[in-house]
Parts: sequence; C-alpha cells; structure tokens
Amino acid sequence: MIYVPVFSKGSGNRKNIDYTNAISNLTGTGLYSLIEAFGSKDFGYDTTYSAARSINKFKEKCITTNNSNFYIDSSGYSFIKGDVARYDASKLIDCYHAYLDHQREDFDYIFSLDLPINLGSPLYNTKDNVYKFNKKSLAQSKNLLQGDPALANKFFFIYQFRTKEHYQIWDKIYQELELGKIVKNWSLGGMVGLKGLTKITFSPFIAMAFRCFYDYLHGSNPNKKFKLHFLGIYQHPERFHIAFLEKLFAAYLAEYAGTSFSYDSINYIRQAQKLKTFDVFHLQEGELSSTISLNTPDEILRHIFKSNQLYEGIKEEIEKRKVGLAIANINSFTPLNVYSNLEIDRFFEFIIDEYSMVDIFMRSTVLQQVDSEFTHIFKTLSKKYPSIFTSQFVRAIKLNLQITFEFHRWYQQQRDKKSLDNIIDAFIKQIGIKDSLK
Repeated sequence: MIYVPVFSKGSGNRKNIDYTNAISNLTGTGLYSLIEAFGSKDFGYDTTYSAARSINKFKEKCITTNNSNFYIDSSGYSFIKGDVARYDASKLIDCYHAYLDHQREDFDYIFSLDLPINLGSPLYNTKDNVYKFNKKSLAQSKNLLQGDPALANKFFFIYQFRTKEHYQIWDKIYQELELGKIVKNWSLGGMVGLKGLTKITFSPFIAMAFRCFYDYLHGSNPNKKFKLHFLGIYQHPERFHIAFLEKLFAAYLAEYAGTSFSYDSINYIRQAQKLKTFDVFHLQEGELSSTISLNTPDEILRHIFKSNQLYEGIKEEIEKRKVGLAIANINSFTPLNVYSNLEIDRFFEFIIDEYSMVDIFMRSTVLQQVDSEFTHIFKTLSKKYPSIFTSQFVRAIKLNLQITFEFHRWYQQQRDKKSLDNIIDAFIKQIGIKDSLK
C-alpha cells in the first residue's frame, strides 16, 4: 500500500529549509493539483500553461531530487465544491486535456477529470448534464490515450458511485466508450467527507474495488499489476481495509499478476501543522511502539531529516516547542507525522500477514467461520495494541470484512457483471446519500 502526500504551492519554507523534500523522500511519491490553473474566473489555456510551468518548478525542487513518482490531480474536486462554475465545465474539460496532451512528459501519473456534481450550481446536478459532460471529458481522454500507450499507463480512470445514478452513469460511459480497451489503472472518488455525511461506519469503497477488479480482469490488454488508487483516504479502518483488499486481490491473481494499491491525503500534513504534540509510531521486528513527537529518538530523526540542515532545523523546533515558544516553520513537524503514519500502514500489512487473514477468507465457506476466527484475532490485538485496535476500530474492521465476504463469494462462485451490479446496487443503498440527481 502506497501513501501519496498532497502538496501545494505553499508547501515549501520561506527560510530555505524545505521540509517537503523530507516527505517526498519518505514516501517516494507526491501529488499536486491542477487547481492552480483553474483558480481564477477567467481561466483558460494561458493560466493552464502558466500553472504547468509552476508545477514543473515544484517538481524539480521537491520530487525529481528524490526520484519520486509525481501524481497530478485533475482538480475535479474544485468543480464539485463549486469553485469552478457549471457554465465553465466545457472550458475546464478543454484546458485539462490541453495539459494532458502537451505536458504528458511532466508527470508519472494523472487522474481523469470527473465532474459528478457541482455544489455551487444546483442547475448542473441532473443526470443529463452529468452524463453529457463526463462523457465529453472521457471521450477526449480516450482520443489522447489511444495514440500513446505510455500516456495510457500513466492515466487513472476515476469511478464515481456516491449514488445509484452516478454509478449507472459511469458504468454507461465506460461501456459506450469501450474504455476497457484503453484504461490500465483505476481510482475511486467522491469519498471525501462521505462517512461524516452519511454516518456509515463501513468503508464506502468496498463494492467499487471489486468492480475495478472485474474491469481489470476483462480489460483488452491488462498491465502486469492491478493498480487501484483511493482518493482522499486517511482514517485507520479505511487504510487497514485497503491493505487487506490489496492482499486479497493478490491472492486471487496468484502467479498471474501483482497488485499496487495507493491512497492520498493531506491530513497527516494538516495534523502536524495544527497539533503541538502527537504520537510518533515506529515498527521494528513486528513490534509497534510509540513516543511523543517532542521525545522522538535521534535515530528516527536522522532517518527522516537526512541533511544536517533539516536535522538541525527540527532539533531547534523541538526545543522551542518544549519551552512553549512559537516554531519558525509551520511545516517542520510534518515529515514526522508522515513517517508515523507510514509505520502504521506497514504495521497493518504486517498484522494481516502475521495472522493469515487472507488465508482465512480463502478457506472459509460461510461468514460464521470468518466471524469466529477474526473475533479471536481482534481480541488478542485489542489487548496487545489498545491505542490502535480500539473497540470502534475493531467494529469497523469486522463490518468491512463481513461486507467484503459477500463480494468474495461472488468472485469465488459467479464472477459475472449482472450479479456484481446487483450487490453493488445494494451496497450503494446502504451508503444512503439522499441528494440524488434530477
């Protein structure tokens, strides 16, 4: 499971100590949004190419130096929020594809432009509009990808599924444009704030992960790795389940192919900017330990802040925090929190393997079997790691596993699209979004 940090124009340090590099060095990845191109009301090709130059400067300074993979976000979320007006949808599509076409050497991966809803312009939110503009966007993408296999390998197709109508629209477009002949990588969107809005406790991406896997298996020329990205994820139950799904799909594929799952979030950076202290986790030989950020051992600091400048900088910031003084740089502690969360991710992967969780799924024939074995495992983990395996966390994981087992049985027994669509439909109903398209 790969974590992709979200960066912005203001990620660097005015005083020449740039902690962004420490983060990208830890993760080997970085994501930057095209919203810089579309932030003004009179955006166009000029602002798009100006943003491209700015993005390249950031890349050279903070990504290329670490040989990290650079992801470009299409800025579709800005359209969702209403920052880009509905009457600019066609212009947004054209400008995005100008970037996709002319800057194709500037990134390692890029996400499709999806326009599922506009919270600032209710008139946009009809089935006809959403279908029309998203088909227009994906048709333009297809035209570019068809002529350049290397670009197709960089492109992540985003599925939207927050309502039954959205799923039906994206499914229809996928079939009509025959995207299975072009798409190599998949991504799941529309999940930012979804759990808080709906009060669901299960992870909202389970059903669509299986749909993407179905598409991968039925693609015309699939890659040797099934790549799936989860947009805007950061909570523990979601990350645990992404790690589990990646290993489950790897078991399905066995020797045929591999898996590469990733997620992005700005949350770890924002947390470190706001909190005066936080727990720093460290995984060593299968044991997870933690310490307060201001007491982080030197060996960990040296691992994270590799240059003398960065190391001395964080040491000074720690001393300031200890005596209650203001720190010089709001970003100074962000690499520490990123490191901590990467260790938690590795811990989740270790636990799934250590307790043979995928094997339990593969050998079980009924849900009761799965429930019984996992109940025993989580009792043990709750005693050993109470700060991670809280009662709320365990309930969420168990519910995720129960839901996933239904899809697992579909894969073991049926594997047809009609049956999959039926259980996806039931799953989306459980999410319970009320604001359906007109």
